[in-house]
Amino acid sequence: YVSAQWISLWEMAVIFSPIHPTLVIIILIILGFVLFRKRMPKVEIV
Repeated sequence: YVSAQWISLWEMAVIFSPIHPTLVIIILIILGFVLFRKRMPKVEIV
């Protein structure tokens, strides 16, 4: 049963492995966009 859990965890890791970097990039883009939006009013760019 323990080996079955490790196999399932390994399969999940393989499944999420290629998606993880993409999620990191998307999160960085979203964070950058939010920070840019927050800085906009301070700079008051028309």
